[in-house]
Amino acid sequence: MPIIIKVCEFCSVLFNCHNPKRRFCGLKCSSKYSGSLKKGKKLSQKHRERLSVSAKRRNKWVGKDNPNYQNKTLSREDVYNRWKKSMKIRGQPWGEKERKEHSERMLGPTNGMRGKSHTDKYKRNMSELKIQQYKDGIVKFRSSHSSKAELEVGELLNSWGLAPVPQFQIRGFTYFYDFYIPSLNLILEFNGDYWHANPNKYKSGTLIKFMNQDSVLVDEVWERDSIKTKTALDNGFKIVVLWENEFMLNGEKALRGLLKI
Repeated sequence: MPIIIKVCEFCSVLFNCHNPKRRFCGLKCSSKYSGSLKKGKKLSQKHRERLSVSAKRRNKWVGKDNPNYQNKTLSREDVYNRWKKSMKIRGQPWGEKERKEHSERMLGPTNGMRGKSHTDKYKRNMSELKIQQYKDGIVKFRSSHSSKAELEVGELLNSWGLAPVPQFQIRGFTYFYDFYIPSLNLILEFNGDYWHANPNKYKSGTLIKFMNQDSVLVDEVWERDSIKTKTALDNGFKIVVLWENEFMLNGEKALRGLLKI
């Protein structure tokens, strides 16, 4: 795009630019021009009330008083470690109540990002920071629950003195594994025939529909489980899978055979 010579509408200085719609030589003149238009004008009662509500919502938690406070510009490792330590010392809550209040504060004009969007670079930086926070234990993973059948498997493992850790997570990853047996360094996955598309019951290319979700190919389910398994192996864990139908048919025998005990 060619360079255009224009005249600033505020200070009348000549300046070069590429955008033919540009009106000012810089942000300073643009701000002064906007201010001159508003000078002497009174805000309406409705506008004042809206600003008052926004200020109250915005000022409730400011800086370090905000449970979701994060310095998003941290780059030096020593600065990041000091900030991480202070986050744990403050022990600020961030539960359902705090999330709801934060959501209410972000309504309407309070949300400074309304009508805007983050740059790709900013999104990448935030993604990297969030991953690091998960790895460092600052941000907690979502909770998960065991099914009735999983509880039965857990009871058997406990009765054999294996002391399994239910809903185990490898630090730094979002996956939940059904059981981890420390004495064997072994992860045990109890896979439901439907939810994990048992290959003995479903053929490749078959569509399966989960609750409140669009239909997906069973191949996608298998690929997802394969990545989960590979993650465990790459991090030094052994892993075995107990299918629901095997446990329903053979019970304790199927589990013993899988664990070779």
